[in-house]
Amino acid sequence: MPAAFVYYAAVDDLAALDLVDLRVAVGGTGPGHPGGDGPPARRFPRPVFTDRVDPVLRCSRLEELLTARTHAEVAADHRSARALGPPDRPGPLVVTVTRGLQHALATATAADLRDAVAASADTDRAAWRDRPDVHRLARLAREALAADLLLYCRVRA
Repeated sequence: MPAAFVYYAAVDDLAALDLVDLRVAVGGTGPGHPGGDGPPARRFPRPVFTDRVDPVLRCSRLEELLTARTHAEVAADHRSARALGPPDRPGPLVVTVTRGLQHALATATAADLRDAVAASADTDRAAWRDRPDVHRLARLAREALAADLLLYCRVRA
């Protein structure tokens, strides 16, 4: 069964919807803006497949811990797990990831990530189990930030 959540990078919201099925070669090159007039080719960071890092609950908590923003500030961010496209759009749900979380993950140290994962997990065992996924998400955030891309999450229906 495929992962519940797939985090990936895209140029913008429209491209994120076009890339939702991840037809672009993983870690390879693809159109800069599928269906658009972007550059002829662009390198996309490798997506992160996980069942552990929920884009609403876990990402909000990680952002609170890594940025010291309050829950209300994170929730008020217009990119905080905002669903893309019309509600009747066919295909899987795609939600946005805030720039604040993207930047925080991209710039966090290994110790910062370890502490945030521990504080956001229900148990010590869950924190130990979830740490690799959060570290992969931080790698994706660093690569996306360096390429001037935004982060998105496809949610399995």
